Amino acid sequence: MDRAFDAPTKSSLKDLARLNERDRRTDSAASGGGFAMDIEAMRRLLPKWRAIADKLRSARSSHHVLQRVAKPAEDHASGVHHEGAESHTKAYFESLDEQVRYADAYADSLQKAIHAYEEQDSAVRNSLHRHGGGA
Repeated sequence: MDRAFDAPTKSSLKDLARLNERDRRTDSAASGGGFAMDIEAMRRLLPKWRAIADKLRSARSSHHVLQRVAKPAEDHASGVHHEGAESHTKAYFESLDEQVRYADAYADSLQKAIHAYEEQDSAVRNSLHRHGGGA
């Protein structure tokens, strides 16, 4: 008997779904210059990016200390150095703010991607169950 006409098995449907997902990721990376990250890598990275954002926020909390630094003396040179220190402090905290926003946005993107992957995975499982290929 020719096996080409046999009904698909649960195993063959799962293999097909896995191959389709691999092909989709490969096509996506090849066509758009993007890349694909597997779900486990995203799950490992998410808490690391949340921790990075928290550390940056913690560094940001020192703002009040650096703003209270006084001039060492009441001469012109001390005033110029104090103005420079204030300018650097401002630039430092603007940079921290930007980095916090980036880390939060990256973590949020990872969370959304994980959620989307889980929804897609659930939809594939449900489809397999409906068509008799569920585990």
